[in-house]
Amino acid sequence: MISSHTRLLIIGGGIHGTTLAVSYLEQGGALDDVLIIDADERLLDNWKRQTSTIEMTHLRSTRVHHVSSNPHALKQFASRHDYGSHHFKDRFGRPSLAMFNDHCEQTIEALGLPARFIGNEAVESIERHETFVIQTTNRRITADTVIVSTGQSNTMHVPEWATLSTCRHVFSKSESEEQENVTVVGGGITALHYAIARVNKGHHVTLVTKRPL
Repeated sequence: MISSHTRLLIIGGGIHGTTLAVSYLEQGGALDDVLIIDADERLLDNWKRQTSTIEMTHLRSTRVHHVSSNPHALKQFASRHDYGSHHFKDRFGRPSLAMFNDHCEQTIEALGLPARFIGNEAVESIERHETFVIQTTNRRITADTVIVSTGQSNTMHVPEWATLSTCRHVFSKSESEEQENVTVVGGGITALHYAIARVNKGHHVTLVTKRPL
C-alpha cells in the first residue's frame, strides 16, 4: 500500500477538477502541493469520451469559459495557433470542441499537471481526522484540504423501466450496436446532441421529453 501526503487533493480529473487545479497554480499555488486523482487513465478522459459519444462539435458556453483563470486565454491560444473563425460559432463565439480540447491539453502540459495526476484509481473512502485520510484501490493519501469534483455524470441514474436489454444510458461504457430506430428519453443538452448525431446518420429518432424543448 502506497502512502503519501499532499496539501490539496482534488478528486476528479474532469473539466471541473482540472479547472480548479489550473486556477490554483495560476494564482500562485505550488505544483508540489496539489494532487489530482481519477478513476480514468488521463485527465479529461471522461469528458472526451462523453463529448465523443454525443458527437458534440461546439461547446454550449462562450469563448471566455475554459480551464484557465484568464478569460482571454482561449482566444489568445486560437490566435497563436492560427485557428480559423469557424472554430468560434455564432454571435456568442462558442468554441469548437477540437480547439477547446487542444487548449486544455496545452494548459495541462505547460503547468506540469500530468506529474501530479494519479489515474486508474477509484477513491473508496474519505475520513476526517487531524487531516483528511483518503483510501483508494492502491494507496492511502492524507491531505490538508480535499475538493470532491466528480460531477453529476459520475453516477448514472437509470429508471426501473430501463432495465430492459434494449435500454441503455447514453454514457454507458458497455458497447452496444446502434439500431436505425431509436427513442431518446430526455430533453436536455445531452439528449439533443445525441438525437441530432443519430439523425445525421440517417437514423429514425423519436425524442421523448416531459417539458418543452
